[in-house]
Amino acid sequence: MYGWQLGPLDVAVNTHGQAWFPLGCGERPARQGQRLQVDLLPFDAPPSDEDYAQFMTWTDSGCRIVARRTAVDIDWPSMTAVWHWPVPESPYDQLDLRSSTALATMLALALRRGGILLHGATLRRANEAVVVCGQSGAGKSTLARRFHGRYLHDDTSLLMPGDDGWQVWFQNIHRAGPGDHPFVAPLRRIFTLGPDRSSTAKEPLPLTWSVQRLLEQTYYATPWVTHRMTEHLVNLLGSVPSYSLSHCLDTPLPLLERVLWE
Repeated sequence: MYGWQLGPLDVAVNTHGQAWFPLGCGERPARQGQRLQVDLLPFDAPPSDEDYAQFMTWTDSGCRIVARRTAVDIDWPSMTAVWHWPVPESPYDQLDLRSSTALATMLALALRRGGILLHGATLRRANEAVVVCGQSGAGKSTLARRFHGRYLHDDTSLLMPGDDGWQVWFQNIHRAGPGDHPFVAPLRRIFTLGPDRSSTAKEPLPLTWSVQRLLEQTYYATPWVTHRMTEHLVNLLGSVPSYSLSHCLDTPLPLLERVLWE
């Protein structure tokens, strides 16, 4: 049995004897508590030629998502996900397939629980986190790596509402940062990264602008997903401040931390 960590959930993967799996997936002992069971099943033909995920079905008992060459079926009562994969021809293909199915699974869990999956880096100070969103090439990974092992993810942020406010769920399935991290971290602020590199500063964003910018950074934003995500984003931004951020690489790290957290 193999698996990953997904916030408070333990992801257990049953490979059904597939020798070509896992990639970056560790041995998992039997554990108590919440678990997401993933069954990995190969198949001969891809379920769809679409490049992006489409929600094929969504009910109170489960959902089915097609993500690139893979399909994800989730049964909510049993917390079981089935990943249907074509057998990868190379480790690179396997990593690409894992990313597709993992992102689709996390998106489904986020939508189910009132959360959000964003294209953003998660930075940590002590046990608090901020999320910096932006398009590919905007500088999220560069910003994250300035925190020397204190970033949770450099590309994907899973945000969930909790009893004490919004949280970032650490997951080591997709683009996780090195080191040991808390399962969940309170979310204190959220940023969208702009093109300005001349200085490091933040500016508060109105609610409507924040919703629009963050919707642009959601994964698999089909119309149905966008509708659900808009409601969740409004809930998020009702309690978590949102800013635009400019980032100059010459800014000393202590000053950068003050801009992000104070």
